[in-house]
Amino acid sequence: MINELIKSITNGIIPIKEGYYIVNCISGECHCMHFIWNGPLRNICKHCHATILYREFTKQTHVDVIYNTKVELVKYFRNKERVASNSQKNNNIYFGTIEEAYQEIVRLYNLYGKIIYYFILE
Repeated sequence: MINELIKSITNGIIPIKEGYYIVNCISGECHCMHFIWNGPLRNICKHCHATILYREFTKQTHVDVIYNTKVELVKYFRNKERVASNSQKNNNIYFGTIEEAYQEIVRLYNLYGKIIYYFILE
């Protein structure tokens, strides 16, 4: 069913390959199962994130893309720290510079792995 939908969208011009996805960067749509099940309710899928990063990378220098990605990551973690009480806030992330906060996030990731995206750690 998904393949037939893709054929109708691409008019059969773009071949369907195993492991590749067609992504609409503007609307954030993708034909992967994550997007099909969750839709726009849970933001965009990883394929759309990768496509947007690639598009930005081709327009900017790699230093700018890396810095902007760091800023977005730090912003995400600062928002998580905002809801924590003052005694539980990680001051390096909440009050530090972008680079200090980024290094702290990397340190926590090396200690705890992906769990840092779901829980606030001291």
